[in-house]
Amino acid sequence: MSIIENLCVVKKKKILSKKTANAIKNMLSDAAKYGASSKLSGLDEKYGIELGGKTGTTNDFKDAWFIGYFSFKDKKYLFCSFVGYRFPKSLGDRCFGAKV
Repeated sequence: MSIIENLCVVKKKKILSKKTANAIKNMLSDAAKYGASSKLSGLDEKYGIELGGKTGTTNDFKDAWFIGYFSFKDKKYLFCSFVGYRFPKSLGDRCFGAKV
C-alpha cells in the first residue's frame, strides 16, 4: 500500500452515542429546513437529498460562514463556506451568514 493509499484508509472510531449524533443531526436539519437554508428545504422530498447545516456571523459582521452536510444516493458530503476580508473589516450592515 502506498503512502497516499494509507492516508485515505478510513479508520472509524465511535466518538458520540447514536442518540447524541441523531440529536445533532436533527438540529442541523431543522436549522437548514426552517432557517437560513429554508429555500432549499424542498430538496429532500423532491430529490431525496438530506441537508443540514448552520450559518454564523462574527461580531461587527466582519466574517460570515456556513457549515453543513448533505447526503444523496448513499454518499455523504461535508462542506464549509467562509466569507471575510484578509484584513478584517465589516462585510456591510446586517450581513448575516444567511444573507451572505
